[in-house]
Amino acid sequence: MIVIISATNRPNSNTSIIATHLYQQLLTHNKSDVEYVTLENLNGLIITADSFSEEKMDDVLKELQTKTLIPARQWIIVCPEYNGSIPGILKYWIDLLSIHRRNDTFKGKKISLVGVASGRAGNLRGLDQLSNLLQYLGSHIMPNKLPISMVHTQVDTTTNELAPTTSTALQSFVDEVIAYGEK
Repeated sequence: MIVIISATNRPNSNTSIIATHLYQQLLTHNKSDVEYVTLENLNGLIITADSFSEEKMDDVLKELQTKTLIPARQWIIVCPEYNGSIPGILKYWIDLLSIHRRNDTFKGKKISLVGVASGRAGNLRGLDQLSNLLQYLGSHIMPNKLPISMVHTQVDTTTNELAPTTSTALQSFVDEVIAYGEK
């Protein structure tokens, strides 16, 4: 199974549009074992000191981890740039997942990264930081990361359509992700 993660809790984001296109492209490759996860579902998650206790871990998060993230052989994380890095909610989510069955969740997992930014670098700095974090947890990161720069010019938010060059880049990336998963 391949899991696509829209790594922001911001509703109706460009990140979720890119992630949805990746999901649809994987389905057209006859990849029926594809799941879509959005951190929008974390809105309302209360942050307390007890959040970092395995016994008091949020049941919805534990179920997602057990039924989707652990069985997946690959993840694709679509990560927007927040202040030159990754969204705080993504870091918090990873921290929570590392409390319960950390090795089952991260160790040996093949992860591909897509950066989304309104600037020129496509969140390459954030993707490097995310790579370091995931490698620390034992994940394998696909060497080729896809930065999408000036995303607001690449996405039509009224129709959710992508610019042709971005759509082509996503298709090439999906081909590479599939090949990476078969290694």
